[in-house]
Amino acid sequence: MKKRTILLVTSLLLLVCGCSLAKEEYSNDHFTITMEKGFTEKELASMTVYYESKKALMSGLKESFESLAAVDIDENTSIEDYGKAVIENNKDTYEPLFLEWAKSVDFK
Repeated sequence: MKKRTILLVTSLLLLVCGCSLAKEEYSNDHFTITMEKGFTEKELASMTVYYESKKALMSGLKESFESLAAVDIDENTSIEDYGKAVIENNKDTYEPLFLEWAKSVDFK
């Protein structure tokens, strides 16, 4: 019973907090992403796009299909398979804390 109560309270807090975040759409030459308000686009030499806020950052790297051919990725590869390949190829140095792949990438 105690576990159910804790789970219910945690779920309600996540629902209330998650719904109250003000969101904003950010666009550049490469894509559009929806994140909470307060992000600023900045330059980072090793990244194609880079956004930063007081609480988080988001970076993106555009990769060519020619460079991805070595790991059997091409224009027909699904976003799910691409995500699995990125995680697998970086698992020694990178452990994602939260990552959800869908039609769009949604970081929560």
